[in-house]
Amino acid sequence: MVSEKKPFTPTDYEELMDPQNHVESVVLNENNVFAYLESLGYDSSKLVKRNDN
Repeated sequence: MVSEKKPFTPTDYEELMDPQNHVESVVLNENNVFAYLESLGYDSSKLVKRNDN
């Protein structure tokens, strides 16, 4: 790049800088699903935990 006097143009720069490309990954399980829903603004008081036993 420097020796050839070419501009710095990585092919993935725009993809890396796109804020929509950085999606938060969340692993939900029975211990944290209600807390996650509440953090998103949902009222989980009317939800019932299912018992398959």
